[in-house]
Amino acid sequence: MSHYSTLKGLGRAIAYFPQLGIHLGNPLAGIFLSQLVYWHDKTDCELGVYKTSDEWQKETGLTYSHQKTARKLLKDLGILSETEKRLEHKLYFKLNIEAFDEWFEKCINSGQNRESETENSRTRNPTFGSEQEQYSGTKESFIRGEAESTSVIHNITSETTAEITSKDLSTAASKKQNKFDFKSALINNGVPEKTATEFMQVRKAKGGVNTERAFTLLENQIAKTELTFAQGIEYCLNRQKPWAAFEAQWYFNEQNRTTQQSYQQSPQPQRRRRFGSQDQPAQMRDVRGECA
Repeated sequence: MSHYSTLKGLGRAIAYFPQLGIHLGNPLAGIFLSQLVYWHDKTDCELGVYKTSDEWQKETGLTYSHQKTARKLLKDLGILSETEKRLEHKLYFKLNIEAFDEWFEKCINSGQNRESETENSRTRNPTFGSEQEQYSGTKESFIRGEAESTSVIHNITSETTAEITSKDLSTAASKKQNKFDFKSALINNGVPEKTATEFMQVRKAKGGVNTERAFTLLENQIAKTELTFAQGIEYCLNRQKPWAAFEAQWYFNEQNRTTQQSYQQSPQPQRRRRFGSQDQPAQMRDVRGECA
């Protein structure tokens, strides 16, 4: 019997994104995160997906110890949120989309920066002998031109340091000037200041990331409904458990449940009963007087 054929009986294969494991520095955490991404849109629960340790192991092959390590890493990054329901003996896992987007964006940018630095080091860092020739104008040996070479090195180092310091300062000033203000963006889009303050408090309590990307995601989700942006924020707050973010699918699911409940609770029209039907037995007539 072929062992290759028996693989079909071992269960379905899971999708794994190798880049997640590379960026996390832990392939096991990458496997856990890949499966969490898969389950994110498969549940309507605001708390996320409920799974036991045994279920995670059956799906990913990760032992409890592996899961614990992966969960800690993802929680420290803000990508994973866990909610424990002690009375129900359940643990819910939720993927924080905003934190994931921000983290992955940083990973992409840092990778591009490393590639750029490597390329620059190859094109802008010639051999020392060439540098000596370029700046001194002579091809002297280290013994005869030792003093001049030292001077050249000192000048190169000073110029490079000054250039890097100047670039760092200008970059820091630019970032500080262009820093995104989440609360101001809410107010500029028609949300009252008091409501914006309450929403920011909810986001802080639930670990929301207040980046421009997170705001754009919030704006796009509200736009998928018939609500205005301000109404969408009000809807997040006017709940028994306020939302720190808005997802159109959550909203539509709640609207459907509300419609079904109101229909079930509305009084049903009374059915007209026919004379002599089983619901209402026919009354007996007293015919003794009629026959007399």
